[in-house]
Amino acid sequence: MNITAFKQKLTDSGLNYELLNTSGNGYLRFRFIGEFLGEPIIWDAHLYTLAYYVYEVANLSQPKSSVRQFIHVGDVDKMGRKIEIGLSLSLIDEPVIIKTMIMVRQYKRLTNGRHEYGETISV
Repeated sequence: MNITAFKQKLTDSGLNYELLNTSGNGYLRFRFIGEFLGEPIIWDAHLYTLAYYVYEVANLSQPKSSVRQFIHVGDVDKMGRKIEIGLSLSLIDEPVIIKTMIMVRQYKRLTNGRHEYGETISV
């Protein structure tokens, strides 16, 4: 889908993002418009709570696993540019989605790869 068609789809829905799965269990996938390296793009966002990421994605289920909050910018595919975001949260709701979009849009030096920040958190 091109960005113009996606903008129209968002306008028609009255939302700033498109949900691609239902909320729950510490993971949510959604798409939104932003910029990357000065160009408008569609972000294919995969948002995780850190606990979900550690136990379900990274398979680091040893006692006292630790991880830092992160943003991982991946490749472009038919859904947009993949971005994985792990945040120290207990749940993902609409205010978290909005704050995440703002964070990504305001991150001026975002590049490909993994960017970790904040304290190391044991889960």
